[in-house]
Amino acid sequence: MRGLLVPDSPLVIANPDLAPAVLGALMGGPLDLLVLLPSGRHSGGHLNPADTVDLWRLKVFPGQAVIPYITAPAAGSLAGTALGGLAWGTTARHAPASVRPAPTWNATAVSTAEAGSVVAVTTVLGAFLNRPYTRLRLPYAVGLATALIIAPLGPCSGGSANPARQLGPALLSGNTTHLWIYLLAPVIGVFAGADIWRTAAALTRRGRTRHALRSAPDTHPNCPALAPGCDAWCCGERAM
Repeated sequence: MRGLLVPDSPLVIANPDLAPAVLGALMGGPLDLLVLLPSGRHSGGHLNPADTVDLWRLKVFPGQAVIPYITAPAAGSLAGTALGGLAWGTTARHAPASVRPAPTWNATAVSTAEAGSVVAVTTVLGAFLNRPYTRLRLPYAVGLATALIIAPLGPCSGGSANPARQLGPALLSGNTTHLWIYLLAPVIGVFAGADIWRTAAALTRRGRTRHALRSAPDTHPNCPALAPGCDAWCCGERAM
């Protein structure tokens, strides 16, 4: 990140609209690698506290492990920013590391974009966790989703979608004006996205069950003669 955004770097991308797109494309691969490494497989590879809460809300992650998995990335963000400052000076702790919205974007727009991006990630998680054969592809999907968030939203809302990613750079640089948005909006997105996904999944299961029942042979003598199967409204208890 520093090489692409710091003005004194030979690799700096001067175009502020192009830099997030390149950064997003480059972030997806390393993120996948970190998750797929033995350390990531052993720990679960939770680099984003929002993803941890996502998995808990989707009922695939134990509640007692949520707090440790939230505090670890947050501590890593603070430590990594501090170490960057020691290695490259105060520049590493200033604007390039701490994302910020475009001047034309107000707090409402930034909050909506950040929360909406987490809702999209939650949908991806739910869809891939819903079938055993797609779970193995989940790390690649998360990496791709992260890249697609950073690339278009980077020049607008900042494209964070990760409370830990913004925590360290914002606190150590003093750029805390919008920090509350980057911490709170992903949490709102997690709860909204999980509720939306679970409601959609329940409606889908209900529709499949009704279709299966209506397609099955009539096994209840009290069902109407024209009913192709037995649904709750035509069962024998109601007929009596």
